[in-house]
Amino acid sequence: MNHPTPSRAYARYTLGLLAIMNIFNFVDRQAITILFEPIKADLGLSDGQLGFMAGAAFAVFYAVLGIPFGRLADVWSRRKLIALGLAAWSAMTVLSGVARNFGQLLGARIGVGVGEAAFGPAALAIISDLFPPARRSLAQAVYASGVPIGAGLGVLVGGFVAQKYDWRIAFFLLGGPGLLLAVLAWFLREPQRGGAEGTLVEDVMRPGAAGRMKEILFRTPTLRYHCVGVSFIVFAIAGFSIWMPSFLQRYHDLSLAQAGGLAGLVFATAGLLGVMMGGWLADLFARRRVDGRMRLILMGALAAAPFTVATLFIERLGAFVACFWLTSMISSMWFAPGTSTVHDVVEPRHRGIAIAVYFFFINILGFALGPFIVGLLSDLAGELRTAMLICPAMGILGALTLQLGARHIGADRDRALAHAASREIV
Repeated sequence: MNHPTPSRAYARYTLGLLAIMNIFNFVDRQAITILFEPIKADLGLSDGQLGFMAGAAFAVFYAVLGIPFGRLADVWSRRKLIALGLAAWSAMTVLSGVARNFGQLLGARIGVGVGEAAFGPAALAIISDLFPPARRSLAQAVYASGVPIGAGLGVLVGGFVAQKYDWRIAFFLLGGPGLLLAVLAWFLREPQRGGAEGTLVEDVMRPGAAGRMKEILFRTPTLRYHCVGVSFIVFAIAGFSIWMPSFLQRYHDLSLAQAGGLAGLVFATAGLLGVMMGGWLADLFARRRVDGRMRLILMGALAAAPFTVATLFIERLGAFVACFWLTSMISSMWFAPGTSTVHDVVEPRHRGIAIAVYFFFINILGFALGPFIVGLLSDLAGELRTAMLICPAMGILGALTLQLGARHIGADRDRALAHAASREIV
Protein backbone atom coordinates (compact mmCIF):
# COMPACT_ATOMS: atom_id res chain seq x y z
CA MET A 1 0.00 0.00 0.00
CA ASN A 2 1.30 3.49 -0.90
CA HIS A 3 1.06 6.42 1.51
CA PRO A 4 0.96 9.72 -0.44
CA THR A 5 2.22 12.03 2.33
CA PRO A 6 4.58 10.27 4.75
CA SER A 7 5.76 12.44 7.62
CA ARG A 8 9.26 13.84 7.56
CA ALA A 9 10.13 11.66 10.57
CA TYR A 10 8.92 8.51 8.84
CA ALA A 11 10.80 9.45 5.67
CA ARG A 12 13.98 9.70 7.73
CA TYR A 13 13.23 6.39 9.45
CA THR A 14 12.74 4.70 6.09
CA LEU A 15 15.94 6.21 4.73
CA GLY A 16 17.89 5.10 7.81
CA LEU A 17 16.56 1.56 7.63
CA LEU A 18 17.35 1.28 3.92
CA ALA A 19 20.87 2.56 4.62
CA ILE A 20 21.36 -0.15 7.27
CA MET A 21 20.15 -2.76 4.81
CA ASN A 22 22.61 -1.38 2.27
CA ILE A 23 25.39 -1.84 4.82
CA PHE A 24 24.68 -5.57 4.92
CA ASN A 25 24.28 -5.54 1.15
CA PHE A 26 27.95 -4.58 0.87
CA VAL A 27 29.12 -6.54 3.91
CA ASP A 28 27.97 -9.71 2.17
CA ARG A 29 29.25 -8.55 -1.21
CA GLN A 30 32.71 -7.34 -0.13
CA ALA A 31 33.70 -9.73 2.68
CA ILE A 32 34.94 -12.33 0.22
CA THR A 33 37.78 -10.02 -0.88
CA ILE A 34 39.62 -10.29 2.46
CA LEU A 35 39.09 -14.05 2.32
CA PHE A 36 40.81 -14.45 -1.06
CA GLU A 37 44.11 -15.71 0.35
CA PRO A 38 42.75 -18.42 2.73
CA ILE A 39 40.15 -19.50 0.14
CA LYS A 40 42.88 -19.67 -2.51
CA ALA A 41 45.05 -21.86 -0.27
CA ASP A 42 42.15 -24.05 0.93
CA LEU A 43 40.45 -24.66 -2.43
CA GLY A 44 43.50 -24.31 -4.70
CA LEU A 45 42.17 -21.44 -6.83
CA SER A 46 43.95 -19.04 -9.22
CA ASP A 47 43.73 -15.24 -9.17
CA GLY A 48 41.59 -15.43 -12.30
CA GLN A 49 39.10 -17.74 -10.56
CA LEU A 50 38.98 -15.49 -7.52
CA GLY A 51 38.41 -12.39 -9.64
CA PHE A 52 35.72 -14.16 -11.67
CA MET A 53 33.93 -15.38 -8.55
CA ALA A 54 33.97 -12.04 -6.73
CA GLY A 55 33.36 -9.94 -9.83
CA ALA A 56 31.84 -11.50 -12.93
CA ALA A 57 29.88 -14.38 -11.38
CA PHE A 58 28.22 -12.06 -8.90
CA ALA A 59 27.80 -9.02 -11.10
CA VAL A 60 26.46 -10.71 -14.24
CA PHE A 61 23.49 -12.26 -12.44
CA TYR A 62 23.04 -9.11 -10.36
CA ALA A 63 22.94 -7.01 -13.51
CA VAL A 64 20.82 -9.23 -15.74
CA LEU A 65 18.18 -9.98 -13.12
CA GLY A 66 18.15 -6.35 -12.06
CA ILE A 67 16.22 -5.53 -15.25
CA PRO A 68 13.10 -7.63 -14.46
CA PHE A 69 13.40 -6.74 -10.78
CA GLY A 70 13.56 -3.06 -11.72
CA ARG A 71 10.46 -3.48 -13.85
CA LEU A 72 8.78 -5.28 -10.94
CA ALA A 73 9.69 -2.39 -8.63
CA ASP A 74 7.67 -0.08 -10.89
CA VAL A 75 4.50 -2.19 -10.79
CA TRP A 76 4.56 -4.18 -7.52
CA SER A 77 5.21 -3.69 -3.82
CA ARG A 78 8.73 -2.35 -3.42
CA ARG A 79 8.92 -3.20 0.29
CA LYS A 80 8.09 -6.85 -0.39
CA LEU A 81 10.67 -6.98 -3.15
CA ILE A 82 13.30 -5.57 -0.78
CA ALA A 83 12.38 -8.02 2.00
CA LEU A 84 12.50 -11.09 -0.23
CA GLY A 85 15.78 -10.06 -1.84
CA LEU A 86 17.39 -9.34 1.53
CA ALA A 87 16.38 -12.71 2.93
CA ALA A 88 17.67 -14.48 -0.20
CA TRP A 89 21.13 -12.88 -0.36
CA SER A 90 21.67 -13.29 3.41
CA ALA A 91 20.84 -16.99 3.22
CA MET A 92 23.22 -17.48 0.30
CA THR A 93 26.01 -15.71 2.20
CA VAL A 94 25.57 -18.21 5.01
CA LEU A 95 25.65 -21.06 2.49
CA SER A 96 28.98 -19.75 1.13
CA GLY A 97 30.53 -21.01 4.33
CA VAL A 98 29.72 -24.65 3.56
CA ALA A 99 31.25 -24.67 0.04
CA ARG A 100 33.81 -27.42 -0.55
CA ASN A 101 34.99 -26.54 -4.05
CA PHE A 102 35.04 -23.74 -6.61
CA GLY A 103 31.71 -24.74 -8.16
CA GLN A 104 29.83 -24.69 -4.87
CA LEU A 105 31.27 -21.35 -3.79
CA LEU A 106 30.57 -19.95 -7.26
CA GLY A 107 26.94 -21.05 -7.00
CA ALA A 108 26.56 -19.39 -3.61
CA ARG A 109 28.04 -16.14 -4.91
CA ILE A 110 25.64 -16.22 -7.84
CA GLY A 111 22.81 -16.61 -5.33
CA VAL A 112 24.03 -13.53 -3.43
CA GLY A 113 23.93 -11.58 -6.70
CA VAL A 114 20.40 -12.76 -7.47
CA GLY A 115 19.12 -11.66 -4.05
CA GLU A 116 20.86 -8.30 -4.11
CA ALA A 117 19.53 -7.55 -7.61
CA ALA A 118 16.08 -7.05 -6.11
CA PHE A 119 17.22 -4.45 -3.60
CA GLY A 120 18.78 -1.40 -5.28
CA PRO A 121 16.13 -0.34 -7.82
CA ALA A 122 13.30 -0.65 -5.30
CA ALA A 123 15.17 1.09 -2.48
CA LEU A 124 16.35 4.01 -4.60
CA ALA A 125 12.90 4.50 -6.14
CA ILE A 126 11.39 4.75 -2.64
CA ILE A 127 14.00 7.32 -1.60
CA SER A 128 13.35 9.50 -4.66
CA ASP A 129 9.63 9.46 -3.81
CA LEU A 130 10.36 10.50 -0.22
CA PHE A 131 12.69 13.44 -0.87
CA PRO A 132 12.39 16.34 -3.38
CA PRO A 133 14.91 16.76 -6.21
CA ALA A 134 16.78 19.57 -4.43
CA ARG A 135 17.70 17.18 -1.60
CA ARG A 136 17.81 13.95 -3.61
CA SER A 137 21.58 13.52 -3.88
CA LEU A 138 22.09 14.06 -0.16
CA ALA A 139 19.32 11.58 0.69
CA GLN A 140 20.79 9.03 -1.68
CA ALA A 141 24.22 9.71 -0.18
CA VAL A 142 22.85 8.65 3.22
CA TYR A 143 21.64 5.44 1.59
CA ALA A 144 24.95 5.04 -0.25
CA SER A 145 26.87 5.46 3.01
CA GLY A 146 26.08 1.79 3.46
CA VAL A 147 28.57 1.04 0.66
CA PRO A 148 31.80 2.13 2.42
CA ILE A 149 30.57 1.15 5.87
CA GLY A 150 29.51 -2.28 4.63
CA ALA A 151 32.66 -2.79 2.58
CA GLY A 152 34.79 -1.72 5.54
CA LEU A 153 32.98 -3.91 8.05
CA GLY A 154 33.04 -6.84 5.66
CA VAL A 155 36.81 -6.89 5.25
CA LEU A 156 37.55 -5.86 8.85
CA VAL A 157 35.29 -8.38 10.57
CA GLY A 158 35.88 -11.02 7.90
CA GLY A 159 39.65 -10.78 8.24
CA PHE A 160 39.58 -10.91 12.04
CA VAL A 161 37.20 -13.85 12.20
CA ALA A 162 38.98 -15.77 9.43
CA GLN A 163 42.37 -15.45 11.14
CA LYS A 164 41.05 -16.29 14.60
CA TYR A 165 38.70 -19.08 13.52
CA ASP A 166 38.15 -19.92 9.85
CA TRP A 167 37.03 -18.23 6.64
CA ARG A 168 33.86 -20.30 6.70
CA ILE A 169 32.85 -18.93 10.11
CA ALA A 170 33.15 -15.41 8.68
CA PHE A 171 30.41 -16.14 6.13
CA PHE A 172 28.13 -17.60 8.83
CA LEU A 173 28.57 -14.55 11.05
CA LEU A 174 28.14 -11.91 8.35
CA GLY A 175 25.11 -13.42 6.63
CA GLY A 176 22.85 -13.92 9.64
CA PRO A 177 21.74 -10.35 10.54
CA GLY A 178 20.19 -9.75 7.13
CA LEU A 179 17.53 -12.37 7.81
CA LEU A 180 16.26 -10.27 10.74
CA LEU A 181 16.32 -7.04 8.72
CA ALA A 182 14.15 -8.68 6.07
CA VAL A 183 11.30 -8.80 8.59
CA LEU A 184 11.53 -5.03 9.19
CA ALA A 185 11.57 -4.41 5.44
CA TRP A 186 8.31 -6.32 5.01
CA PHE A 187 6.45 -3.84 7.24
CA LEU A 188 7.71 -0.59 5.67
CA ARG A 189 5.15 1.90 4.32
CA GLU A 190 5.72 3.07 0.77
CA PRO A 191 5.39 6.65 -0.48
CA GLN A 192 3.26 7.49 -3.50
CA ARG A 193 5.18 7.16 -6.76
CA GLY A 194 5.95 10.64 -8.09
CA GLY A 195 4.92 12.30 -4.83
CA ALA A 196 8.19 14.23 -4.42
CA GLU A 197 7.57 16.06 -7.70
CA GLY A 198 3.83 16.41 -7.17
CA THR A 199 3.06 14.22 -10.21
CA LEU A 200 1.38 11.19 -8.70
CA VAL A 201 1.69 7.94 -10.64
CA GLU A 202 -0.62 4.97 -10.57
CA ASP A 203 0.82 1.83 -8.97
CA VAL A 204 0.28 -0.19 -12.14
CA MET A 205 1.74 1.02 -15.43
CA ARG A 206 -0.63 1.78 -18.21
CA PRO A 207 -0.69 -0.60 -21.18
CA GLY A 208 2.06 0.01 -23.69
CA ALA A 209 4.59 1.52 -21.27
CA ALA A 210 6.86 -1.52 -21.29
CA GLY A 211 6.90 -1.56 -25.07
CA ARG A 212 8.24 2.01 -25.16
CA MET A 213 10.98 1.44 -22.54
CA LYS A 214 13.69 1.31 -25.19
CA GLU A 215 12.77 4.79 -26.38
CA ILE A 216 12.67 6.19 -22.84
CA LEU A 217 16.02 4.73 -21.79
CA PHE A 218 18.23 4.10 -24.77
CA ARG A 219 17.24 7.17 -26.78
CA THR A 220 18.04 9.47 -23.88
CA PRO A 221 21.59 10.61 -24.72
CA THR A 222 22.45 11.45 -21.13
CA LEU A 223 21.74 7.89 -20.04
CA ARG A 224 23.86 6.37 -22.82
CA TYR A 225 26.95 8.37 -21.91
CA HIS A 226 26.25 8.22 -18.18
CA CYS A 227 25.88 4.44 -18.04
CA VAL A 228 29.03 3.80 -20.07
CA GLY A 229 31.13 6.52 -18.42
CA VAL A 230 30.27 5.52 -14.87
CA SER A 231 30.86 1.87 -15.82
CA PHE A 232 34.46 2.66 -16.77
CA ILE A 233 34.92 4.48 -13.47
CA VAL A 234 33.41 1.56 -11.54
CA PHE A 235 35.81 -0.77 -13.39
CA ALA A 236 38.66 1.27 -11.93
CA ILE A 237 37.21 1.39 -8.42
CA ALA A 238 36.23 -2.30 -8.26
CA GLY A 239 39.49 -3.52 -9.72
CA PHE A 240 41.40 -1.48 -7.16
CA SER A 241 39.31 -2.08 -4.04
CA ILE A 242 38.60 -5.78 -4.46
CA TRP A 243 42.28 -6.63 -4.93
CA MET A 244 43.64 -4.21 -2.32
CA PRO A 245 43.43 -6.67 0.64
CA SER A 246 45.52 -9.15 -1.35
CA PHE A 247 47.87 -6.31 -2.40
CA LEU A 248 48.43 -5.47 1.28
CA GLN A 249 49.32 -9.06 2.09
CA ARG A 250 51.59 -9.58 -0.93
CA TYR A 251 53.45 -6.25 -1.07
CA HIS A 252 53.34 -4.92 2.49
CA ASP A 253 53.63 -8.26 4.31
CA LEU A 254 50.52 -7.72 6.42
CA SER A 255 48.71 -10.63 8.03
CA LEU A 256 45.15 -11.50 7.14
CA ALA A 257 43.76 -9.65 10.16
CA GLN A 258 46.10 -6.68 9.65
CA ALA A 259 45.16 -6.34 5.99
CA GLY A 260 41.46 -6.61 6.85
CA GLY A 261 41.81 -4.07 9.63
CA LEU A 262 43.67 -1.50 7.53
CA ALA A 263 41.55 -1.92 4.41
CA GLY A 264 38.35 -1.99 6.46
CA LEU A 265 39.15 1.22 8.33
CA VAL A 266 40.17 3.02 5.13
CA PHE A 267 37.12 1.87 3.17
CA ALA A 268 34.77 2.78 6.03
CA THR A 269 36.19 6.17 7.05
CA ALA A 270 37.41 7.51 3.72
CA GLY A 271 34.50 5.99 1.84
CA LEU A 272 31.89 7.38 4.21
CA LEU A 273 33.33 10.88 4.01
CA GLY A 274 33.54 10.62 0.22
CA VAL A 275 29.98 9.40 -0.18
CA MET A 276 28.50 12.10 2.05
CA MET A 277 30.67 14.83 0.56
CA GLY A 278 29.69 13.63 -2.91
CA GLY A 279 25.99 13.87 -2.07
CA TRP A 280 26.32 17.34 -0.58
CA LEU A 281 28.52 18.67 -3.41
CA ALA A 282 26.29 17.09 -6.06
CA ASP A 283 23.24 19.00 -4.83
CA LEU A 284 25.34 22.17 -4.59
CA PHE A 285 26.74 21.77 -8.13
CA ALA A 286 23.29 20.91 -9.51
CA ARG A 287 21.86 24.18 -8.18
CA ARG A 288 24.56 26.10 -10.05
CA ARG A 289 24.51 24.21 -13.36
CA VAL A 290 22.30 21.54 -14.85
CA ASP A 291 25.17 19.13 -15.51
CA GLY A 292 26.74 19.67 -12.09
CA ARG A 293 26.24 16.13 -10.83
CA MET A 294 27.86 14.51 -13.85
CA ARG A 295 30.77 16.94 -13.71
CA LEU A 296 31.40 16.10 -10.06
CA ILE A 297 31.75 12.42 -10.97
CA LEU A 298 34.20 13.05 -13.82
CA MET A 299 36.25 15.48 -11.72
CA GLY A 300 36.52 12.85 -9.00
CA ALA A 301 37.70 10.21 -11.48
CA LEU A 302 40.42 12.50 -12.82
CA ALA A 303 41.55 13.44 -9.32
CA ALA A 304 41.68 9.82 -8.13
CA ALA A 305 43.94 8.56 -10.95
CA PRO A 306 47.31 9.95 -9.73
CA PHE A 307 46.59 8.91 -6.14
CA THR A 308 45.80 5.38 -7.33
CA VAL A 309 49.19 5.13 -9.08
CA ALA A 310 50.96 6.50 -6.00
CA THR A 311 49.19 3.96 -3.77
CA LEU A 312 50.51 1.11 -5.92
CA PHE A 313 54.16 2.20 -5.85
CA ILE A 314 54.82 3.99 -2.55
CA GLU A 315 56.70 1.70 -0.16
CA ARG A 316 56.73 3.71 3.09
CA LEU A 317 53.69 2.62 5.08
CA GLY A 318 52.69 6.09 6.31
CA ALA A 319 52.73 7.69 2.86
CA PHE A 320 51.07 4.60 1.40
CA VAL A 321 48.17 4.77 3.88
CA ALA A 322 47.70 8.49 3.15
CA CYS A 323 47.47 7.87 -0.61
CA PHE A 324 45.25 4.81 -0.10
CA TRP A 325 42.90 6.87 2.09
CA LEU A 326 42.72 9.78 -0.38
CA THR A 327 42.15 7.41 -3.30
CA SER A 328 39.28 5.74 -1.46
CA MET A 329 37.73 9.03 -0.35
CA ILE A 330 37.78 10.64 -3.80
CA SER A 331 36.66 7.43 -5.52
CA SER A 332 33.57 7.22 -3.29
CA MET A 333 32.05 10.53 -4.36
CA TRP A 334 30.30 9.05 -7.42
CA PHE A 335 27.61 6.98 -5.68
CA ALA A 336 24.91 9.57 -4.95
CA PRO A 337 25.34 11.78 -8.04
CA GLY A 338 25.40 8.65 -10.19
CA THR A 339 21.92 7.47 -9.24
CA SER A 340 20.54 11.00 -8.87
CA THR A 341 21.48 11.80 -12.45
CA VAL A 342 19.50 8.80 -13.67
CA HIS A 343 16.42 9.89 -11.72
CA ASP A 344 16.81 13.46 -12.96
CA VAL A 345 16.35 12.52 -16.62
CA VAL A 346 13.52 9.94 -16.42
CA GLU A 347 9.90 10.13 -15.34
CA PRO A 348 9.00 8.96 -11.81
CA ARG A 349 6.99 6.07 -13.25
CA HIS A 350 10.18 4.64 -14.84
CA ARG A 351 12.69 5.08 -12.01
CA GLY A 352 12.86 1.41 -11.03
CA ILE A 353 13.62 0.15 -14.52
CA ALA A 354 15.94 3.09 -15.28
CA ILE A 355 18.09 2.37 -12.23
CA ALA A 356 18.07 -1.34 -13.13
CA VAL A 357 19.46 -0.54 -16.60
CA TYR A 358 22.07 1.75 -15.03
CA PHE A 359 23.03 -1.02 -12.62
CA PHE A 360 23.19 -3.46 -15.53
CA PHE A 361 25.86 -1.40 -17.26
CA ILE A 362 27.97 -0.58 -14.22
CA ASN A 363 27.88 -4.15 -12.99
CA ILE A 364 28.68 -5.84 -16.32
CA LEU A 365 31.29 -3.34 -17.52
CA GLY A 366 32.50 -2.32 -14.07
CA PHE A 367 32.06 -4.71 -11.16
CA ALA A 368 32.22 -7.84 -13.34
CA LEU A 369 35.08 -6.99 -15.66
CA GLY A 370 37.23 -4.90 -13.31
CA PRO A 371 38.23 -7.54 -10.73
CA PHE A 372 38.21 -10.34 -13.32
CA ILE A 373 40.52 -8.57 -15.78
CA VAL A 374 42.87 -7.48 -13.00
CA GLY A 375 43.01 -11.11 -11.84
CA LEU A 376 43.67 -12.39 -15.39
CA LEU A 377 46.38 -9.79 -15.97
CA SER A 378 47.94 -10.76 -12.64
CA ASP A 379 48.09 -14.42 -13.73
CA LEU A 380 49.57 -13.44 -17.12
CA ALA A 381 52.13 -11.00 -15.75
CA GLY A 382 52.79 -12.90 -12.53
CA GLU A 383 52.52 -9.54 -10.80
CA LEU A 384 49.43 -8.00 -9.19
CA ARG A 385 50.79 -4.46 -9.00
CA THR A 386 51.32 -4.21 -12.76
CA ALA A 387 47.85 -5.61 -13.42
CA MET A 388 46.23 -2.97 -11.20
CA LEU A 389 47.63 -0.13 -13.33
CA ILE A 390 44.70 -0.63 -15.68
CA CYS A 391 42.45 0.90 -13.01
CA PRO A 392 43.50 4.57 -13.22
CA ALA A 393 43.52 4.37 -17.03
CA MET A 394 39.89 3.20 -17.03
CA GLY A 395 38.93 5.97 -14.63
CA ILE A 396 40.29 8.61 -17.01
CA LEU A 397 38.42 7.00 -19.92
CA GLY A 398 35.20 7.17 -17.89
CA ALA A 399 35.71 10.86 -17.16
CA LEU A 400 36.14 11.62 -20.86
CA THR A 401 32.92 9.75 -21.65
CA LEU A 402 30.95 11.73 -19.05
CA GLN A 403 32.31 14.95 -20.52
CA LEU A 404 30.60 14.03 -23.79
CA GLY A 405 27.32 13.24 -22.04
CA ALA A 406 27.09 16.35 -19.86
CA ARG A 407 25.99 18.53 -22.77
CA HIS A 408 22.71 16.59 -23.18
CA ILE A 409 21.41 16.55 -19.61
CA GLY A 410 19.46 19.83 -19.74
CA ALA A 411 17.29 18.80 -22.68
CA ASP A 412 16.75 15.29 -21.31
CA ARG A 413 15.72 16.56 -17.88
CA ASP A 414 13.28 19.10 -19.32
CA ARG A 415 11.69 16.42 -21.51
CA ALA A 416 11.26 14.05 -18.55
CA LEU A 417 9.65 16.79 -16.43
CA ALA A 418 7.31 17.76 -19.23
CA HIS A 419 6.18 14.17 -19.74
CA ALA A 420 5.69 13.67 -16.01
CA ALA A 421 3.61 16.84 -15.73
CA SER A 422 1.37 15.82 -18.60
CA ARG A 423 1.31 12.19 -17.40
CA GLU A 424 2.09 11.05 -20.92
CA ILE A 425 3.62 7.72 -21.84
CA VAL A 426 6.21 8.34 -24.55
